[in-house]
Amino acid sequence: SHRDSQSKVSRNNTRYTGGSVGSSEYSQPSQQVPDYKSASNYNYDASQSRNSVQAAGQYRTGSQVDQYGSFDVYNDFNNVRHSPDDFDERHATTRMSSSGLNDKDLRDPLYSASSNLDSGGQGGIIKTNSNQVNPESLAKPKKRKSCCCCSRRTCVFITFFVLLALGITLFFVWPRIPDVKILGASSNGQPTISVSPPIVKMDFNISIEIDNPDNWIPIRFNRIDAQVFDLSTISTYDHPIAYGNLTNYALPPRQTTILQFPLTVDYIGKDINDPTVQDFLLACLPQQGAKANTLNIRADITLYPWGISWIFKPTISRQISDLVGAMRD
Repeated sequence: SHRDSQSKVSRNNTRYTGGSVGSSEYSQPSQQVPDYKSASNYNYDASQSRNSVQAAGQYRTGSQVDQYGSFDVYNDFNNVRHSPDDFDERHATTRMSSSGLNDKDLRDPLYSASSNLDSGGQGGIIKTNSNQVNPESLAKPKKRKSCCCCSRRTCVFITFFVLLALGITLFFVWPRIPDVKILGASSNGQPTISVSPPIVKMDFNISIEIDNPDNWIPIRFNRIDAQVFDLSTISTYDHPIAYGNLTNYALPPRQTTILQFPLTVDYIGKDINDPTVQDFLLACLPQQGAKANTLNIRADITLYPWGISWIFKPTISRQISDLVGAMRD
């Protein structure tokens, strides 16, 4: 009976793959148990580690038994208990690439407080409210729009008063066209009329009345030009027959002025039958016993105000019904 009991113990010890209890010699298991205590061999893979530990029969199954068959109270702490979370540096690359974040964002305490962290992981991170700290609410306030060195409102007021002052100034200094009336004409010498060749030369003045009630300051003119046309031939010959000009003339404000404007007739006709030459001959040298002919003309007077003549050159047209008769009188 003693031998039978020893053989049973021997057979039981042979079946136990972890080695006999209390024996110094033991058999190695068929599958090598991974060494999780070595940091150099540690390459975390949750599924691979779990399968390896389960195959070795040591994955959190009640009490932990070491390879010698004795209970190891520290063996339970060697098991992998956590899964990758947002604070695991080994998975920072995967976490940042999947969420579109960079390392600077993850280390920012304001961003960490405002981010929606996963509350279902084993790390036990509680999901926070992103509205508590919103980075967009910390943005700098927009600067007030300004015009040059002042605010927009000040710029509007300055522009308004400048335009108002400019309008008032233009009201007083802008020249207004005076009222012009031709009173008559007077000769400045003996006229010259030739038949062959047909030439008419004559100097005379026209008396112009200028009423200037609307201008507040004296109006200075760089030049005043006058052109005289024969009304009887203007439909076929629209060129002037007399010219005249006056320079550097100042018109007094708010009063009436009489101006003697000099004109010169210097006309050369094609032949003796030229209409303009015939008009002067019949007006100045009437046949014996015949009534003198009238010479009707039109005078165009162009004013050139000082400083603004390049944009403002008014022209005044007036008629004289009988030029020669006016000079004769």
